[in-house]
Amino acid sequence: MISQKAIDIPQYVEMVVALPFGIVNSMSEEKESNDPPQTAYYIFFGIAVLALVFTMFKWPLW
Repeated sequence: MISQKAIDIPQYVEMVVALPFGIVNSMSEEKESNDPPQTAYYIFFGIAVLALVFTMFKWPLW
């Protein structure tokens, strides 16, 4: 399946060529991420596991 995101070939080539030679000094050209912090995923996962354990003992299948 083809990705919805268009590939910018000149920028990709510039990145592949520039990075190994140390031409790029910082990664400030990258866009800031709007993703939530990783701890939010851990907290949600923990709550989901606790809910699973609770329901396992509250309404057992055996």
